[in-house]
Amino acid sequence: MEATKSGKLVVLMFAVCFALALCLAACNGAGDKATVYTLKQLTVKAAGQEDKVVNLEEATESQIAAYRAVINRYGDKVTIKGKSAEFSGTLFSTLNPAKFSMKGQNVAFSDPAVAGLFTSARLANGRLSVSFSNTNGDIYAFDYFTSAKNPSDFPVAPDPDPGDNPGDNPGDNPGDNPGDNPGNQPSDPPGGYSPVKKPSSNTPSEFDAPVYVNRPVYSGESGSTAGIDYPAPSGSPYVDAPEAFSGLNIRYTDAKTMEIIWNPISGATSYEVYRAGSRLGPRTKLADATGTSYTDASPRANKYENYYFIVAKNGGTTIPLAKPSNPSGWQGNNPHTHIDCQWISLEKKIFGEYTYFYDAKFDSMQAICDEINSIGGQMQGAGNESQMSTARIAYYFKPGEYKGYVASDNRFKEGRANGNSSLWIGFNTSMSGLGLTPEETKIGNRLVAPAALDGNGEGGNVTHNFWRSVENFEMSDGVEFCWSVSQAAPARRIFVNGGRSKWENGGWASGGYTADCYFGGQVAGGGQQQWYTRNCHYSSSYGGTNWNQVSQGCTFTGQNPPRQSNYMRGNQDVWVEETPIIREKPFLFLDREDGEYKVFVPGIRVGSAGVTWRNASGEFIAGNGQIVPLSQFYVAKVGDSAKKLNYMLASGKHLYLTPGVYDVEEPVHVTQPNTIVLGSGLAALAPAQANRYGAVLVDDVPGVTVASIMLDAHYASTYLIRAGGMDCNNNNSKNPTLLADIFCRVGGYMGGTVRADVSMQINSNSVIGDHCWLWGADHGRGGYNATNGLIVAGDDVTMYGAFVEHYRGHQTIWYGNGGELYFYQNESPYRFGDTQYCAYKVWNTVETHYAVGIGMYGLGTNIEHGAEVPNKPGVVMESLITTNLGGGPTRNVINGTGGSTQGTFSQRVAQYCNGEAVIGGATPRTVAGVDIPDEELSVPGGPLS
Repeated sequence: MEATKSGKLVVLMFAVCFALALCLAACNGAGDKATVYTLKQLTVKAAGQEDKVVNLEEATESQIAAYRAVINRYGDKVTIKGKSAEFSGTLFSTLNPAKFSMKGQNVAFSDPAVAGLFTSARLANGRLSVSFSNTNGDIYAFDYFTSAKNPSDFPVAPDPDPGDNPGDNPGDNPGDNPGDNPGNQPSDPPGGYSPVKKPSSNTPSEFDAPVYVNRPVYSGESGSTAGIDYPAPSGSPYVDAPEAFSGLNIRYTDAKTMEIIWNPISGATSYEVYRAGSRLGPRTKLADATGTSYTDASPRANKYENYYFIVAKNGGTTIPLAKPSNPSGWQGNNPHTHIDCQWISLEKKIFGEYTYFYDAKFDSMQAICDEINSIGGQMQGAGNESQMSTARIAYYFKPGEYKGYVASDNRFKEGRANGNSSLWIGFNTSMSGLGLTPEETKIGNRLVAPAALDGNGEGGNVTHNFWRSVENFEMSDGVEFCWSVSQAAPARRIFVNGGRSKWENGGWASGGYTADCYFGGQVAGGGQQQWYTRNCHYSSSYGGTNWNQVSQGCTFTGQNPPRQSNYMRGNQDVWVEETPIIREKPFLFLDREDGEYKVFVPGIRVGSAGVTWRNASGEFIAGNGQIVPLSQFYVAKVGDSAKKLNYMLASGKHLYLTPGVYDVEEPVHVTQPNTIVLGSGLAALAPAQANRYGAVLVDDVPGVTVASIMLDAHYASTYLIRAGGMDCNNNNSKNPTLLADIFCRVGGYMGGTVRADVSMQINSNSVIGDHCWLWGADHGRGGYNATNGLIVAGDDVTMYGAFVEHYRGHQTIWYGNGGELYFYQNESPYRFGDTQYCAYKVWNTVETHYAVGIGMYGLGTNIEHGAEVPNKPGVVMESLITTNLGGGPTRNVINGTGGSTQGTFSQRVAQYCNGEAVIGGATPRTVAGVDIPDEELSVPGGPLS
């Protein structure tokens, strides 16, 4: 039988309904008491549709036979959660076991054939919570209401916290879920917060509400579904629920066919089906379809090279389709309100609407440039309004060579090299190659981050060039890499093959960060205020940064790179020979051996220098690390709740966040060791209005990675990201947690005043922070209230490239012993008058601490000490600078030494240790420092003083 998607919904509903009715009609209760349950009605709740009530007594035997065939054909699976129930029935025995299952506790079956299909069920308060999904991606959640002769046979303990989940602590906040922060009592002290406790004994399988909405199903496995309870086969990436727009869906079968279905279009008498190897590639017409489905029996062997385009026709006339709405507010590069076709591919199903893939095998460079530059203009063109937008996008370039196009738009001809035009990367955008090593993806076009201010062109003010990234490709044929950026704009794993690299292009710039990059030509800092470079290679000279230029763990072949710090001579260069401990950020790649998407997780390096992906002989290598199949990730999309994300995490899945802004009603809670939370396209997590805790909470477990995400305060919360609760004592030194490319923003997006007490709080030991921008918004919409940017209470924490700005209290507070920090950039809050707080505070209880490359820039506030540290031999600070950007001065660089910026632009201290400062210059001199007492201070999580 052929059915539309809506028709399938009806038959599938009745199949499930009648099966359950047969099953429950002959039920035996606990002990010897007879209990008969009869399902009376079914309420269907499907996303984007109205609730539907179905009378279960309307289905006939002949309908059931037809519905059973549909179930077996399309691989539907029902999950029933129950407890203390017995079932019998014959319909179940005829179903494919791989397509129908039940889960719960203490279930017996009178029919042995049925027992092999089910494991358990749950019945509570006369109500069954049921959900099912099929391999077409149709996801439905059901509530079954029952009548019972002996309901007392199934006693249910009263919930001590109505509206909450059973088993939570009395007095907890209604709506808290297992895995949240249980135990917060009304008696919590005002202004303080109880320590974060471990989850209660509740487990995800005890959730009351259906938790399988949008449950993923996997391509390549005909008739099988997969998720938390039924793991997918290794290496099988999953296809998520269908897009809301026109119900277009795709399934890849065991028979190596592609099945496409769609909702009927009003007025359409037929549909044209086209196929291309990529989204921008040339299309070939496959068929004229009179129904709303099509099966491609001979797709391309590489399943990711099959993109399908459906055109609705009325006779010979194409029906214009309404352009799909964009929840982020960005309407894409098509300025029209209607489009001529809808399209689908496995990549779109996996990664969503705002992840764009390019393939040199099919795409012209002209089409790629035109699209990226059009989008870049939209993402950048409105200045501050653009940077505060919720729009997010990720570009992924498959392995291949991309070059040879000269743009027709004069905007994009500026500074082109070798006849090749520029690719413009705007706000909230990431661009990545999909090779395992950078040279697999060659970009022959100049890369530019256009100035956000002063006309949005090149050579302008790039101090607002935030929130973008580039990663994992080669700039080939001597093409220039012009990465003119400021904060939150990392460049990683870039191979500049002979071309010049410029951090600034004739304008005014702040910034910036590069890691694991190979520069084959000259590197020019230009007018950049500061820059941090880690584990890179220089083939020629590097210079030009104005205030604070730090190179760490870098190698070189030329004669000009700095090889030692020159702060002792009063200059700005810092050269750190090696990186003590680091693990590079994980990244997505397309495995050429089996054609599947995977994530490469680099291994730990100790005492390292140079890049990870090229050896001393010039050979390209993957380097030490682990390859994790995408099937081990839950691929999240905007609209996924924090409950769902936490369910996936607690069940052992990693988390991959596709582009967008996720409002989280509770913290995204990492409880399992070695978990990866990886974002793309500047994906953002924002605590929802009722979430007073934060965006991300990592338990005190080893080996966690949280990377490439924004954390945005929209209302009021305690923290944005916290690693570990209070009293963390675990020794994670052999397998440290990594926080990489974490960008916290308090204010700017919302109108009114928003609050986050602390942006990043690290309580666990041996955490590595690698490039974090923690920002109290000095511009944008509304105001902000943010006390501290970074609080470190854990021991042996190492931070690389910490940017902390505009907080109202101490910008950074360091309580833990053994801490190390390499490169620090800070601006004071924009307010006039005196403040007792400083840019960098090490508590007097600390015995050992090392920090180098500390930039502290005052603007509008009178600051007594830029940095305050205890006078102890184990506390060493090197290469510090203060500047006066306007308004009040910073009177001392550190502990009463270094001098004031009143009447002068900057002051420097080459070293401070145990009460003595060394002031660099032609003749370095030593100055005695002062002791600074700690004030009484309470921080989120309880007092630490």
